[in-house]
Amino acid sequence: MFDRFALTLQRNECYHILRLLPHQFLHRNEKGREPQKGTTKLHMSHSSLLQLRGSFYDPLLSADCSPSAPRDITDVFPVSEENTIIVSAQSVHLLDLPRQVFLWSIFVAAPITAATLAPDQPLLALGFPEETVLWDLSKGQVTQRLACPLSESDGGKGVFGSGGILALTSLSEGVQLWNVEAGQLLYTLIDEKGKYLRSPSFKSMEFSPDGQFLAIGDADYHDVWLWRLADGRLHQMLY
Repeated sequence: MFDRFALTLQRNECYHILRLLPHQFLHRNEKGREPQKGTTKLHMSHSSLLQLRGSFYDPLLSADCSPSAPRDITDVFPVSEENTIIVSAQSVHLLDLPRQVFLWSIFVAAPITAATLAPDQPLLALGFPEETVLWDLSKGQVTQRLACPLSESDGGKGVFGSGGILALTSLSEGVQLWNVEAGQLLYTLIDEKGKYLRSPSFKSMEFSPDGQFLAIGDADYHDVWLWRLADGRLHQMLY
């Protein structure tokens, strides 16, 4: 859940309102005290993305395109007490919260339809209607382009597991698991009838802490599908 409040940023003489920031930064305990340090744990691999500076561009971005300030904030990924990654329609930024400035910015060639940050690597996956693109946030470079389109109209989304595994789901491609280092499709999940698993009502995905299962939530039937990653088979359905 997110707490809503207005944070005004000044960039290129324009003012923008960010209305989504993680509750970790606004949390009060039951006695109403101010936020405490240590509510956001920094993974060692994420420390490298805090060192990056400058502006970076997708190689497919047309040379005559002029990057604009962020609009329509869609995702927020806290990476430290003072820094959070914000994703907008066609750009990604590392925001320094106390100073209200961007430390680095990434500009892309098409509207971003989905985004997910790896828990143990400085990798950000950005979904587009034609493909999914992996960015190395320690270098500001594209590392892989995956042939898995994530269209907003068919509920495309993604989530990272540990060890470089990325799960992507869309109505057109089903649920796919990828090895992000090799850019290789491992397998596409199939149901008990041997058909590709796909549904517009899949609203959430999450890996188990031990990395052995992938849980998928179905909004229409209000159940959870639990899949074994070892063989890509259905393990259990939770109602």
